[in-house]
Amino acid sequence: MRASIARVVANGAPDTMAIQKHDVRRLDGTFEERYWSPINSPVFGADRQIKYFVHRVEEVTEFMRQKSRPAAAGNAELSARVQQMEAEIFQNSRQLQSANQLLETANRELEAFSYSVSHDLRAPLRAVDGFSLAVLEDFGPQLPADGRRQLEVIRESAQRMGNLIDDLLTFSRLSRQPLNRQLVDHAQLVRATLADLESQSAGRWIQTKVGDLPPCSGDPALLKQVWVNLLSNA
Repeated sequence: MRASIARVVANGAPDTMAIQKHDVRRLDGTFEERYWSPINSPVFGADRQIKYFVHRVEEVTEFMRQKSRPAAAGNAELSARVQQMEAEIFQNSRQLQSANQLLETANRELEAFSYSVSHDLRAPLRAVDGFSLAVLEDFGPQLPADGRRQLEVIRESAQRMGNLIDDLLTFSRLSRQPLNRQLVDHAQLVRATLADLESQSAGRWIQTKVGDLPPCSGDPALLKQVWVNLLSNA
């Protein structure tokens, strides 16, 4: 196993280990020979460094039994079956390597998309926030109270959108980061989410009642996103 992992690290590619033989105890106390073909595959993070290893095992007991039968039997059908099983094992290994490469490509595309969205959205948001502030500073005294309030709402909404973009970038990285599991105060999390969404409910009569929500163990960022989605849809 250590030698295989070392090859994965050195080559950055899946490595198929030698077939392993295990004596598995039956219910009656006797042992049965079983064979496994292990494959170790790397999973890359955004920094192109290996973050995890996937250890996949395929049982090949039937293949080993067929292959160990005497060749003198001259059984063409048996020989063909052995060759077919060898080809299937090789094909499965290739498919696993291809799937790992597709996953790596998808992660890179997701990261590129997130940063592109962030860049394209931030510029107009800065303009909206900046010009709203300029209007307030230069013409605030000349505006009616309702006009000043609406400009403040525009600024708050633009800033909130900026925070949502930051959350989008954070969310895009979550699949490549370990869970930050801790004890979460659910009631406090819901109240904080409702406060963040308050600007969306301006001019609407909404009654919200937060019951006795027990704490739980989880990732606060992921749970916050769940509540944002749920309450926004509601």
